[in-house]
Amino acid sequence: SQTGDSDAGADLIAVSGLEGRTLGGYEILSTLARGGMGVVFKARQRNPSRIVALKVISAGELATRRMVERFHNEALAAARLDHPNIVPIHEVGEDRGWHYFSMQLVEGRTLADLIREARPEPPAAAALLVKLARAVEHAHQRGILHRDLKPTNIL
Repeated sequence: SQTGDSDAGADLIAVSGLEGRTLGGYEILSTLARGGMGVVFKARQRNPSRIVALKVISAGELATRRMVERFHNEALAAARLDHPNIVPIHEVGEDRGWHYFSMQLVEGRTLADLIREARPEPPAAAALLVKLARAVEHAHQRGILHRDLKPTNIL
C-alpha cells in the first residue's frame, strides 16, 4: 500500500480530489508524481506568485501522528540543504488537516526517462554521475541519508 495503512486506496482518491482546489496559499493545478509517502502536485503559489511543486502527505486528513512526523522530518531535513543540484524547500505547512511542503518546480525528465529514451554516452553519463555524487555527498555531510534514491527520483 502507498501509506502502509489498509485503506490507502481511499487516501489516494482523496488526494487526487485536491486538483483544482486550494491548499494553504496554493492552487493545485495537476498531479506530477506519486510516492510511498506523498503526492507531488504542480501548484500556483499566491504570494509570491510562482509555480511550485507541492508535496502533500498521501493519507491527507487521516494521517497518523507518526506519518505526519516522518513527513515533516523529510521536509525539514531537505530544507537544511543548500546545493545547486538539490531542490530547495520553500515552505512547510498544514491546512485543514492536510500536511504539505512546497519546493522549487523542476521541469524535465527523470534519470529513468533519460536512460530509457536516450542512453547517454559514457562521458555524459560519468558527468551526470559526478553531479549526483556531489549532491548526495552534500546531504551526507549534513547527516541526511536519502532512503529512496533511484532513477525515477532524480530529475
